[in-house]
Amino acid sequence: MGKEKNLSWSQDLLLCVCIYIFSGSTHFRLFPIFIP
Repeated sequence: MGKEKNLSWSQDLLLCVCIYIFSGSTHFRLFPIFIP
């Protein structure tokens, strides 16, 4: 259960990061930096 909760938190954080990138700037080149 602990791992599932951690995974959900990580996924939610990733979503927030994606939204921040889209809202802050439209530089798609930033994606390779965050997601190698």
